[in-house]
Amino acid sequence: VVSTQSTGDTTKRCSTIAMSKNGELMAVCNGEKTIVYNITADTVVATLDRPRTMLMVFSPLNTHLVTWRQYVIDENTPENTPNVEIWNIAQPEAPVYSFVKRGQSQWEPEWSEDEGVCMRACNAELQF
Repeated sequence: VVSTQSTGDTTKRCSTIAMSKNGELMAVCNGEKTIVYNITADTVVATLDRPRTMLMVFSPLNTHLVTWRQYVIDENTPENTPNVEIWNIAQPEAPVYSFVKRGQSQWEPEWSEDEGVCMRACNAELQF
């Protein structure tokens, strides 16, 4: 079980979690960063500098994590700043792809089971 005690962080709250389909990986956002754990090995796999993550989903083979944050415009976030990001879990320094999706509906990209194809619906078209 991963808890604030096992991570050593007793000051942060958990704002959202996601579990991979096979139960091997779990992602947790504490409001400041998003952390991916390998539950079976009891290790941290990746730490993403991604505050305010509200929704997450793993790709079918657990190679990518997709994060969604509420779309905002403020002094630190100019208009059209992407709020959906696809992260390669093995190389989490920066997202491999990002886009703007203002609402929560249909924010998740769709994957083939072998992850050979990833697509999303955008303004009455499909983008691969």
